Amino acid sequence: MDKKCNIIIIGFGSIGKRHYQNLRTLGYHNVSVYDIDTKTVGAGIRALTSIGGNALKQFDIAFVCNPSNLHVRTALRCAKAGCHLFIEKPLSDTVAGIAELETVCRDKKLVRMVACNYLFHKGLAVMRRALESGRYGKPVLSRVIAGYSIPVHRPYIYETLKETGGAERLIMDSGSHLVNYLEFLLGHIKKYSVCTGDVSMLGIRGEEAAALVFVHENGVLSTAVIDYVSRKRAHFIDIVTDKGTLTIDFMDDSVVFADERRIKVLYHGEKNTNQMFIDELKHFLQCVAHGKKPLQDIVGGKAVVKLLSTARGKI
Repeated sequence: MDKKCNIIIIGFGSIGKRHYQNLRTLGYHNVSVYDIDTKTVGAGIRALTSIGGNALKQFDIAFVCNPSNLHVRTALRCAKAGCHLFIEKPLSDTVAGIAELETVCRDKKLVRMVACNYLFHKGLAVMRRALESGRYGKPVLSRVIAGYSIPVHRPYIYETLKETGGAERLIMDSGSHLVNYLEFLLGHIKKYSVCTGDVSMLGIRGEEAAALVFVHENGVLSTAVIDYVSRKRAHFIDIVTDKGTLTIDFMDDSVVFADERRIKVLYHGEKNTNQMFIDELKHFLQCVAHGKKPLQDIVGGKAVVKLLSTARGKI
């Protein structure tokens, strides 16, 4: 990919800032930023005051990192201007408008990727290879715990959820990661349900904790408990097999297999969370350079939104 290409990042919250720094680390310096809140853009960063009119036509690539309820309309504007698209997850909070976006991108032959950073985690690749080898048994069930304190770790989103309800609801936000990596490890999800609790600790307009249940096409049962309230941050997947349990702990950056007799370490990384985001960017930029389909495109992103919004609608 030509590193002199012009790139725009729309939405300069924590993920927009991460992509900006990573692009510069990779040697892409023609990067501009737009955020409706101009205070988020620091000195020395090339900033746009508007993306209206013909402003977007100067760019080759657009990163859509604003709130998820604005993703589709923003991406559609960028696609009509001829920009290849990297859209943060989830693709949207509803399927409305996604079909039109896909049509415009297809007609203009644009590469369009929906973020799926955990699919670039080295430990997850080790976990998948371990399952595919059959050496550690046949999967029977999986269980996921993913919780953190949103006031501590994402205060801006927390304030938005308190004031307006926002778009970053727990089930759609954390759930989009779950669907990505559980299908990556265990295959397509064919059945699903969601349950939420009635206790409120945060005073936000949306779920604070939820339990999700999935059944994969191979019959494996997956359960996940996710929350915005845990003071002790946790994120791990257990996959129980007929020989033992495979565990990936994202906080410890490790993969282990355990049975009643032993614990075997299959992977222990350097706890460099940013590496998966860099590898995700490299993948996207290579897809743009060679006109290839990315690991998750708009069709895949829409399937995740449809699954989670349908499940959420059943609450």
